[in-house]
Amino acid sequence: MDNLVLDFEKYKSKILRLKKYTSQMSILFAEDYEELHKSILRILKSLFKSVDGAYDGLQALSLYKKNSYDFVLSDISMPNMNGIELAQHIKKIDSMQKIIVLSAHRDANYLHELINIGIHRFVEKPISLENLIDELYIVCKDLYDEDKIKNNIILNANTIYKMDQQDILIDNVIINLTNYEKNLLYIFIKKLNQNISIDEIVNEFYLDNIDIDSENIRKHIYKLRKKLPKNLITNLHGVGYRIVSDT
Repeated sequence: MDNLVLDFEKYKSKILRLKKYTSQMSILFAEDYEELHKSILRILKSLFKSVDGAYDGLQALSLYKKNSYDFVLSDISMPNMNGIELAQHIKKIDSMQKIIVLSAHRDANYLHELINIGIHRFVEKPISLENLIDELYIVCKDLYDEDKIKNNIILNANTIYKMDQQDILIDNVIINLTNYEKNLLYIFIKKLNQNISIDEIVNEFYLDNIDIDSENIRKHIYKLRKKLPKNLITNLHGVGYRIVSDT
């Protein structure tokens, strides 16, 4: 099928399930066949926050070097640079980049080459809209779950730090921190399991255009430590401070 139309009523439950994960995601789409390119692009734009389209591998690679994408959806047979070459270039830039391949090839050796590059999701041509939605769901849910895990930093059995909001929760209750304390804690989290000196902390504040001296840093650290579990922030005499995660 070269001209796909998003049949909302037919696939309503699957589309709603998918859109739970796609509203903030961006995608790079590469396909050289114009009619199929336009129809899939319309579908993707109705599902994702941001979609860029390319008609060959070279154009796709140029877009990839300029922008950040949650994942790439690419045809294999394209002019100028095919999908395998595109995937190889992308994986050299970011080995963890998620890529879904559109392919009419069914040869095991051909698929083995793609798997060796690091591609594990395929949509077979001619494309079934239901299969496309199912594959998008698998990848988008995985990405969502990975981001959720990365966002929640478990410091101990009762304490979690949320990177996106820079909040710390103890027994699922957000601890009220001043802006200085939030900035301090974020600096400690960035250096998790590492020693950080007062001078380094002062410099971190300076880079954020906040003028504060070492004595005031110590005062804010003292107040911050009183709000957090005992010994979460360790004072290393003559060295500085450190937060160590139990996990």
